Amino acid sequence: MDWKRRRFVITILVILVLTLIYLWQRLEVVRLGYDIGKLQSEKEVFLNNNREARMQLIGLQSLKRVETIAREKLGFVVADRIVQVEGDSAAEKNK
Repeated sequence: MDWKRRRFVITILVILVLTLIYLWQRLEVVRLGYDIGKLQSEKEVFLNNNREARMQLIGLQSLKRVETIAREKLGFVVADRIVQVEGDSAAEKNK
């Protein structure tokens, strides 16, 4: 092959390689864009689940709920009066 033809072939090959690299990069950008969108959607789902779990925790810890469970399931009753016992406690007597 003469020099001009060889130079032409090399130029075409370089252009082809550069075009393939460019296309690969563009495809990667598109793929990464889809991945980012998918991860953002998953993040929103996790944040919503977290909010719901926190609200459920607040509800489970509410005093009204604890009082209801104490009365209905454990049989606790509301005291009519409080009696204060004076004197030594049983623990102090055992010393």
